[in-house]
Amino acid sequence: MKKLITLALLALATMAVQAQSRKTWDFLNNGFSAATITALQTDMEQNGTGGYWRDWEKDVSTANTGTWFNASTVSGAASTHVDGVTTPIPELKDLNFQSAKGKGLVLVNDYSQSENDGSPNKEYPYGTHFLWLNGSGLSFTFKAAARDTLHMGIESHKNTEARGVNISVNGTTIAADYGQSVPIFFNDVKWTLPQATDGSDSVTVKVTSSNGCHIYYIVVGEGDAPVVKAASKIAYVFNSGNGYDRNADYAHAFISGSSDLFTTTAVDVNNKTITADSLEKFDAVVISPYIDAADACVSTLKSIIAYEPVLNLNASLYEPWGYGKAVTSIQQAATIVKGSNKFFVNATANGLDTSTGALSILSAGGITGVSLSPYFAGDDTLAVVGNSVAVHEHNANRNAYMFLPYDKQNMANVDADAMSVILPTALSLVADTKTVVTNTPAPTVSQAYKNKETLAVLKNGNKNAAIYYTTDGTDPSDKSNVYTDTLKFTEPVTIKAIAKADGYLMSDTTIVNIAIKTQAPAPEFTINEGPDTSFVTLTNADPGLTIYYNYTGSTDMTKSAVYSAPLKVTTPVTVTAFAEGGSYIQSETASKNVTIQNVGKTLRYDVLAHFDANSADWNSGSTTTSYFFSWGKSASSCYDTTQNPDAEGVYPFVTGGEISNSLWTIKSKGQVVDWENTTPTAVVGDGTGYNPETAEDAILADGEEGATKSIVNLGDKIDNEPYTASIESKSTYAGPFDVIVYAANGNGSSVPKCDIETSADGASWTKLDSVSFSNTRRLWKRTKMTYSGTTPVYVRLAQTGGGSKAMIFDIYILNQGDKTRGILDDINDINLNVTPVIRTEIYSLSGMRLSCLQPGINIVRTVYTNGAIKVKKVLIK
Repeated sequence: MKKLITLALLALATMAVQAQSRKTWDFLNNGFSAATITALQTDMEQNGTGGYWRDWEKDVSTANTGTWFNASTVSGAASTHVDGVTTPIPELKDLNFQSAKGKGLVLVNDYSQSENDGSPNKEYPYGTHFLWLNGSGLSFTFKAAARDTLHMGIESHKNTEARGVNISVNGTTIAADYGQSVPIFFNDVKWTLPQATDGSDSVTVKVTSSNGCHIYYIVVGEGDAPVVKAASKIAYVFNSGNGYDRNADYAHAFISGSSDLFTTTAVDVNNKTITADSLEKFDAVVISPYIDAADACVSTLKSIIAYEPVLNLNASLYEPWGYGKAVTSIQQAATIVKGSNKFFVNATANGLDTSTGALSILSAGGITGVSLSPYFAGDDTLAVVGNSVAVHEHNANRNAYMFLPYDKQNMANVDADAMSVILPTALSLVADTKTVVTNTPAPTVSQAYKNKETLAVLKNGNKNAAIYYTTDGTDPSDKSNVYTDTLKFTEPVTIKAIAKADGYLMSDTTIVNIAIKTQAPAPEFTINEGPDTSFVTLTNADPGLTIYYNYTGSTDMTKSAVYSAPLKVTTPVTVTAFAEGGSYIQSETASKNVTIQNVGKTLRYDVLAHFDANSADWNSGSTTTSYFFSWGKSASSCYDTTQNPDAEGVYPFVTGGEISNSLWTIKSKGQVVDWENTTPTAVVGDGTGYNPETAEDAILADGEEGATKSIVNLGDKIDNEPYTASIESKSTYAGPFDVIVYAANGNGSSVPKCDIETSADGASWTKLDSVSFSNTRRLWKRTKMTYSGTTPVYVRLAQTGGGSKAMIFDIYILNQGDKTRGILDDINDINLNVTPVIRTEIYSLSGMRLSCLQPGINIVRTVYTNGAIKVKKVLIK
C-alpha cells in the first residue's frame, strides 16, 4: 500500500502560548466526524439547500453526503444551524473565515481518487478527506505563537494547474522555508512565523487561496497533544451453544483485551432474545463468528444494520439476511483494492504491513468471503479474495457496517499478529461513526407546466432515499407507489409523498396540489422598416401579460428584457419574444428577422481585426489573474523625473511598457493593466455576474460572437496624472469600417471614460467616438461606431478619464466582404420572396427571348413592384 505522510513526522519543538487554543487541524487523517456530517445533513433539511449548507455544488443530482458546500457567505466561525441553534463545526474550530462566498468553502469527507504518477502517493487527490477552498481570494485567519513553525499539506484542485495558498502575517506575505505553497500535486510546506510587531507573543496568520485548492492539515509548532478518547462500549454478540469455546475465540480475546479502546460486554443469545433497543446503548455491535444462520437473533441483527455501528465477522449470515452468500476460497490473504481507505491508513499506522498489497487473514485453510446482493452492491469494497469480497464497508460516515472474514471454522488458523491490529482498527473506525438516527428529509415536489399538462418531479435531499407517493388522497406508506420518473397530469390532483433512506427513519409527509394551466398567447409583431432605422412593435391578445424580448433566441426571462416601447433596430437582427403572467404559463416564442432599407450600405460582418482578451494570447494559457508590466498592481508615475521638465514644469513621459500579440498591443506608462479570468453570461441587468445591461447589449458583433471569455482591465493610476493605458491595433485598416466594443465598469461608484481613436501614422490620434459604460459594476455595454474615411488608419481604445477601471472584453473592426455579401444576398432573397412580381422574362444565352424554359441554360429575369430586378441562370436537362 502507498503510505501517506503522517503528522507525527511534522512535530517540531516550539514555544506554546495561551493566546492560541488550537495547534492542529488534521483533515487528512481525521476528516469530519459522523456527528458533523449529521449536523450538516440536518441543517440542510431544516434550512433548505439555499440556507447554510448543501451536499451539491451546481446540480442536486450530484448530491454526495461526503462533500458539503456552504450555500451562503461564511464570516467568522463556520457553523451549523439546527433547531435555531448556531454551533461551530468542531473540525474548523478557531479558523475565522473572511466572507467566504457561497460554494467557496467545501468540507470533503469522501472524495474519489484516481491513479496519477505526479502525486507523491501516485493517487490524485492525495487523500479523500480535506478542506477545499473553491476559488481565488478565499481566506481565513488563526492565532499562532510568534516565531513558531507552520506546516500545511496543500495541493491544487486542478491537476494540470498550480494552485495553492499564500501566507501573510500582520499584512506581510512570508515565504516558505521549503515546499511549494502553490503546487499542482501534494506538497508539505513549512514556514517560520515572524516576531509580533506589537511586542506580544502571538501573531495572526492569514491563509489566502490563489485559486481552488485542497488543505489536508495545518500544524503549528509541535501541534496539539493527542486527545485521549474514552473507551467505546462494545456489544460482542455470540451463542454459547453450538460447541462454543471462549478460549478458542480469538476475536473476543483481541477485542476485550484492548481495554484502553473498548469496554466489551459479552451478549450471549443462547436461549435468550435480544432486541434492537437493547443494543442501542452500545457504541458498536460485533457479530461474532459464533452465530448460526438458524439462530433467533439473526433477524434482529439484520434490523440494526445502518442504524447502529456494526462489525460483522460472520459470512454465513448474508444468505438468511437476503444480502448475499458466503463464498469459500483456498487463499489465506486477501488482495487490497482500496489502500487509500481510512481503515488501511490507520491499520498501517498501527503497525500492519500492507506493503505487498495483501491483507493477511489466515495462516492455513481458506478465507470465506461473500458475494453481495443489491443492498450492499454500492458499498466500498476494500479487499477481495478471488471473485468474492473479503472486506467491505457500508455507510462509512454514519452508523457504519464493516465485514471482516473471520469464520469460526478457521478461527484456529487466524494470523494472530495481523488480527491483533485488524480487529481493533476496524472496530474503532466503526464505533466512531455512532450517530443519532433521524428522519429522512421530506420529499420536494416541483411542477413544470405545459399547455394543459403538468409534469411533477419528486426529489429528496438524501440521494439514496426511496420516495413513495399517492395521488388518490390516501396517506402514503412504504407499500405505496415508488417514484421512479417524472409524473404527468392532465387533471388537478393532490400528491402525498414520503421518503425513506437506509439508516434513517421515515420522513414527514409532503402534500402538494398539482395545478393544470393553459399557455399564454404569443406576442405579435408590427415592423415599420425605415432607411436607417426600423421600429418593432410587440403586442399581445391579452394586454395584461408581460412581453419579454431578446436578440439571442433565448426563452429564459432572465436573459430577456421587458418590452415597454417600440424597439429601435439599426442593424439586421432576429427579435425573439414571448409573454408571461397571470395564471398562464409562458407562451410559445415568436421570432422575426428585422432589417433596414439601407442595409446594403451599413451592414458590416467581416472581421478585419478582433481584440479578444483570451488567456492564450494574454496570459500564457493560465486562468490566474496576471498583472502586466514591471509595476504590477501598484500604479507608477507616468513622468520621468530624472529628465528636465519643460518650460511649464512638466516632465517628459517615461518609456512605459507594452505587450503584444499578432494584431494588437497593450501599452501603459505607469497605469495598472491586468488580465482577469471572467465568463460573460446573458442575464440581462444582473450585476452579480458579467452580464449585458440591456438586451440590445447582447447583440453579436458579426452574427457569431459578441462579449467573449476574459477581460483586460485598465486600472489604477497615480492621482492627478493622466491615464496612459491603451489597446492599439498593429496594422492600419482602410475605411469604411465599424468598430464594436464590449466593455464593463470595474467599480460602479463612478464610470470610466474611454474613447476609440484613429491615426494614420500611429502618433497623432483623432477621437472617433466614446465607449459606453454602465453605471453598475460588471454590467457590459455594446458600443458601435463607424469610421467613414478611406485613408488606412490604426485603431486604439484609450482610457481618458473616470474614477473606475475599464473592463474590456472585446474590440471588433468590421467591414464588408464575402461574409457580408452572402448575408445581404440572403436578406434580399427574403425580401423579394414577400414582394409582388410584375413579370418574369426568359432568354437564351444568345439573348433571344423565349416563351418558356428550354433544355440547356436559360436566363431568367424577374422584375418586382419595388423596382428590384433579379437575374439568375436556370439549367434544364
